[in-house]
Amino acid sequence: MAFTDEEFDAWHKAKLQREFRPQVMPYSLPVATCVHCRRKFGISEGTITDEIAICDICNGD
Repeated sequence: MAFTDEEFDAWHKAKLQREFRPQVMPYSLPVATCVHCRRKFGISEGTITDEIAICDICNGD
């Protein structure tokens, strides 16, 4: 079954709206405090274990 021109145009318009919507930056909230510099950092900005947390700056990354 082929698309009609109207169906194709509607699909294409919806596809472009999905692809070009603004991207949300996934900043994480501070969840830990570095044992070295005492800076608060998010889960994606350092290493967090049950016993210790160190930020990427102090870890040399």
